[in-house]
This record gives sequence, structure tokens and C-alpha cells, in this order.
Amino acid sequence: QAVLAAFQKRFGEQMQTTDRLEAMGVNSMNFIQLMVSLEDTLGVALEDAQLNVKRYETLEDVIAYIESLGRPE
Repeated sequence: QAVLAAFQKRFGEQMQTTDRLEAMGVNSMNFIQLMVSLEDTLGVALEDAQLNVKRYETLEDVIAYIESLGRPE
């Protein structure tokens, strides 16, 4: 939920997990900024290679990646 809320705050409340990131105005710069912010908020460490917006088609893809990391102990 935190990931969806962060994207909605930045790109509009109407954004849903199945929306294509490109169609919602997500670009490389704002994606990296948001992901770094989520890193701090969620207490996870994102791999640099995963900070490329072109790796994700939808917000659902981003959420799946972040959830795959789990929470720190």
C-alpha cells in the first residue's frame, strides 16, 4: 500500500497498480527520486540496476519487485 500511495501522491490519485508507468508520466528522473524515497520509507535496499524505469511496465511490476525484497530484520 505504501508504494501505491507514494505513486498516487506524485502522479495522481487515479493511478492504479495496472496502469502503465509511461502513460502516467513516470520518467527516469522522477522514478529514481521516488524509488530512493521508498527505500528510506520502507527500509529496503534497492539494487541500482533495478532503478531503471524501463524495467517495469506497470506499477504492479514495481510493487512485485519491492515485495520480493522483504522487510529488513
